[in-house]
Amino acid sequence: MFLKILVTVLLVIDIISIKVYVNSGRGMFFTLMKLQESTKFDLNNTNIFCNQLMKLQRSICLRHVGLIPSVIHGVDIGIQECQHQFFNSYWNCAGHNLSIPDRFVSQSKKKHRKTYLDNLINKGLPESAFLLSMTSAAVAHQVSKACSSGQNKYCGCDRTIYETPEDNFQWAGCSDNVHFGAAFSKRFLDSPHKRKIKRNPSVGLVNLHNSHAGTKIVIDNMMMKCKCHGVSGSCETKTCYRALPDLRKVGDILKEKFSKAILVRMNDFKLVPMHSGESRITEHDLTYLKRSPNFCYHNPSYGSLGTQGRLCNNTQVLEHEFVEGSCAHLCCKRGFSTKQFLVKEKCQCKFVWCCTVQCQTCEILKVESRCN
Repeated sequence: MFLKILVTVLLVIDIISIKVYVNSGRGMFFTLMKLQESTKFDLNNTNIFCNQLMKLQRSICLRHVGLIPSVIHGVDIGIQECQHQFFNSYWNCAGHNLSIPDRFVSQSKKKHRKTYLDNLINKGLPESAFLLSMTSAAVAHQVSKACSSGQNKYCGCDRTIYETPEDNFQWAGCSDNVHFGAAFSKRFLDSPHKRKIKRNPSVGLVNLHNSHAGTKIVIDNMMMKCKCHGVSGSCETKTCYRALPDLRKVGDILKEKFSKAILVRMNDFKLVPMHSGESRITEHDLTYLKRSPNFCYHNPSYGSLGTQGRLCNNTQVLEHEFVEGSCAHLCCKRGFSTKQFLVKEKCQCKFVWCCTVQCQTCEILKVESRCN
């Protein structure tokens, strides 16, 4: 009985704290971080969060409460993919779960708690563009998967493609409902950026454009998967369905778009290239308003953690400073420190009939270098 009361009290405290986080203007990543921590209690209670969200998000959440865990998971794996793509760069997409220290926040803004990535997304940087597009793409990806797996009564498999008959195959199976997933991601995640337009139109428009670019990449890279049917493996008839692209492929495409991101300005409430000689902006392009700052150093206002303490590669092959991931590159001429330590790992494994694998335990010398 005591345990039941304790769990109830903890859950109520957690809910109250979430209400404070969201209603006091907290950042998106800060809010979702707390939601993610709280849903570990019981995902069936996710609907209690809906009334604490922004007005534009609230009605969506209440109608599709079963998809909120997919939104939270989508943001999480979007950040993971971002960290993979920028693993060897000065900015490595870190800081979604790190609040800005109080000493860097003015007294008037301390109630508006934000993480490093919350600060970054509203700066109009190329890195902001990738983060927003990758997050939007990942949420669309996860919501589409949830629809296809029957987790929500308002969406299911994509039936619209069955209206287009083909001569050499038949549509069958469950095609991923990417259009619902993309629309849901857009409506849910774009709410803060639409509100931002009133205070800072150029940043709001750039954020909305980049968010849309992410979902557009997912839609345009849908795959067709087919199965053959017939005697002895022949392909007398073939049934096909549309499947989501691997999220790693989406990340690779967006990383390429990042390298070709377009510097823009606002003209008559529209985004146009800063330089007149550049081609027009397409819905697949990533856009930004300011050039990247120096991410070598800690700068909370731009969401930069700096590179101090970062793991780097100190092999002879990577001594040249222009090689990403090398200590000479990542440590920004501050130098690095190296330590050696022994770890125990399984080694000399062999298969023993039948049917086990036997291994020995070996001590291996590891070398780890970190930036000063």
